[in-house]
Amino acid sequence: MRWIGFVLSAFVAGMGGGLWAHFITSFSPTAFFLKMTFVVLAMLVIGGPATVSGAVIGTVVVSFVYQGLRAIENAVNMAQLVAEPVVGLTDVCLSIALIMMLIIRPLGLIERNELRLYWPRRNSG
Repeated sequence: MRWIGFVLSAFVAGMGGGLWAHFITSFSPTAFFLKMTFVVLAMLVIGGPATVSGAVIGTVVVSFVYQGLRAIENAVNMAQLVAEPVVGLTDVCLSIALIMMLIIRPLGLIERNELRLYWPRRNSG
């Protein structure tokens, strides 16, 4: 069972890498930077590293929050509400959220139990 899981995860990772290479057209050391590593780590820590559903929930939550903060940062810069351009607001807010999550719920949103879909059972008889 573990072998099947390993092979399937390697397949998905390979497909993701192939799609990423097609998207950026070439691989170079500058294509992978510390900022993206921090975002991926925040997704895992906020969702909960002990469960798969926690990682998925963390990815969805952090993606929506990150894109929302980027939109706010861009709107502030486009409207020129401050004299200097606002840079790094997204990263600062994500860092604060990560620190607060580690203080309040160190094991993430989904701590130990996987989320499951419960289907009603049919009576066989």
